[in-house]
Amino acid sequence: MKIEDTYKSTDYFWTDTDQASARLGGSVVLYDGIPYYVHRIESHEDGDPRGYIYPATDIGGDKNGSRKKLSSPKFGRFRTLPALGMVNYQFSDKKMPCAVFLERRSRAHQRHGFCGNTVFVKSPSIVNGPLATKVDPEAWSERVYSFTDIARTKSYVDACQGLFPSLEDTLHNIGDSSCIAYNKKYAVFCDDNGLKWLIRATEKIGLFTGVDTLNILKKKSFYREELMADPSFTCSAIQEF
Repeated sequence: MKIEDTYKSTDYFWTDTDQASARLGGSVVLYDGIPYYVHRIESHEDGDPRGYIYPATDIGGDKNGSRKKLSSPKFGRFRTLPALGMVNYQFSDKKMPCAVFLERRSRAHQRHGFCGNTVFVKSPSIVNGPLATKVDPEAWSERVYSFTDIARTKSYVDACQGLFPSLEDTLHNIGDSSCIAYNKKYAVFCDDNGLKWLIRATEKIGLFTGVDTLNILKKKSFYREELMADPSFTCSAIQEF
């Protein structure tokens, strides 16, 4: 069997080691459900490239990592990518973690794994500038923090494994001028007046009245079914306003 046929039979996204390096090298992928940084990729005489990887939380460390066959079933044939969406990131100037939203850039690129050049990091206005009386939770913007900054945190590992604080705990414990995600798609934004808004991706879609009721904005009411089907959404009632 030719080396080229080996790659085809495993149904990857490359035809040789050079392409594998271009698509995966210097990026974050999942290995056994955990985000790992691909330090480098080398060819092997058996036609199955080896990747030198280490946990994404060690990005920036001086190490080569562990050598793994790219055909290892723990890579899942690279069909499942690391988490995008909400991550509760600990900014250095904030006492509590704050939700940021990760979104893949739409422009063409050759990378299959995620890196700073392929992922936007968007954060709410409470992070981007001084707090004001009218903090707009829709004012999310890209800022200088890169995906690499986010990927090296335990919070990102938790996001990849679907580990978030519950909605009930978030509503009980969130402080004013804070934004906390309770899953990859949704977060609670508490403005500086103590009002608790439901944020989907980067848009405001409703207002909580206590821990049991959400008043959903009329123009966003089409999200009702999605919310009710989400086991992490624990409110007992959704009303329109």
